[in-house]
Amino acid sequence: VADYKMNLITLDDIKEEVCETGLRDLIGFLKCREDKKAIQEYCQRNAERIQYMDEDTFDTISEMINNKDLLKNKEKYREQERGTINMCKAMEDWAEDLKSEGKAEGLLEGVKAVIDICRELGASREEVMLKISEKFLFSKQEAGVYMEKYWQ
Repeated sequence: VADYKMNLITLDDIKEEVCETGLRDLIGFLKCREDKKAIQEYCQRNAERIQYMDEDTFDTISEMINNKDLLKNKEKYREQERGTINMCKAMEDWAEDLKSEGKAEGLLEGVKAVIDICRELGASREEVMLKISEKFLFSKQEAGVYMEKYWQ
């Protein structure tokens, strides 16, 4: 059995600054792929460079950070005159989508909590429907949808 020396290198061992190709940004994105805030900070620090990213690097980063929406919407971020992809804009849109999703989830949790509390306090279905319409500025129809979903 041969005894070969093996050097194990992790992303943390690599300084992306020494790379001058798309590999630099690939390594940078991979280092922070688990932390969306870190991705945003990386984009802000490197905005001048990553706003003109080559398509192969964009595709690879999108796959590696497991964001299929970036690939789906790639044409939206294409800079025709340069033949590059604006990763800054893609990341800004992604951040906005995440914020919107978070707000929607928070709203649902809030509505459910109000319905549960009102119900525990003995309010009627009609009273609760009126209360969530007032507090969340829902139409009667919207409030009815939430009541159907959460009134148990």
